[in-house]
Amino acid sequence: AAGGHSSKMATLMLALLTAGALSAPIQPRKQRLAPTHPLQSRLGSDRARPPVLTASAPGDADGQLVGLKGPAADTPEKTKPVARLLGYAMTFGALGVFLPIIFRMLATGSAAGFSRLTWGMQIVGYAAFMVYPVRSGYPLSSYVEYICLLAQSLTVNCLIRVYAGVSPLSVAAGALAFGGALGAALRGMPMPAAQLCAPIATGLLSASLIPQIARNFAAQSSGGWSAITAGLGVAGNVIRLYTTMQLAGGDRLLLAQFGIGTLLNAVMLGQVVVWGS
Repeated sequence: AAGGHSSKMATLMLALLTAGALSAPIQPRKQRLAPTHPLQSRLGSDRARPPVLTASAPGDADGQLVGLKGPAADTPEKTKPVARLLGYAMTFGALGVFLPIIFRMLATGSAAGFSRLTWGMQIVGYAAFMVYPVRSGYPLSSYVEYICLLAQSLTVNCLIRVYAGVSPLSVAAGALAFGGALGAALRGMPMPAAQLCAPIATGLLSASLIPQIARNFAAQSSGGWSAITAGLGVAGNVIRLYTTMQLAGGDRLLLAQFGIGTLLNAVMLGQVVVWGS
């Protein structure tokens, strides 16, 4: 059943991205001086961040979040460099967060226990997170981790399908079709639609671990999840809670997102500890 949901989700994503891309003529992108999406404004920076596995809170050159007013403006200066340093460190950590899972799948030649729905939500979420910064003309550095996380998630999805008996050629064709639809969206999706991608991605990534957690409880297994991946998820979200308090004025929306991310990854880590990896 999970596989059917995943296939339907992937098909829907392809249709939405393609429709959005084709609904407006391709125009040269202009460099945007400030974010316009409500979530971007709450973050006070030029990037909206996925809540589950990445963990940085960027600011401008002076370390003050762009357009930020209120409690964060009163944050002691001595705490801001620490918060920024922790944030950037977790960004680099996120670049390889799924590699332990990929290496284990390749070593065992099996994808048993993995939820296709979880990984389908991951690839759609990370792809959606890329749309707004790309369409806004932001520099590559503002969304490079999304590219890495999407590539890793897509690799896991492909391995799950191959190990399930799907033809490698069919898997490759599906991956290329997904990439083509995403490329079209990155080039031509209208900005009103692109602005909706960030909150949609946030919702998908916040809930993406739930199907895997439920599957693990049903099977009393870790589902092949990596303790390293779960541990990085917990640490990343805890640091994001800290950086949100220090650099984003304790924004309640962000605190809720990273709180959920901490809880879900902690449950995953507990499953690995109790049932083994």
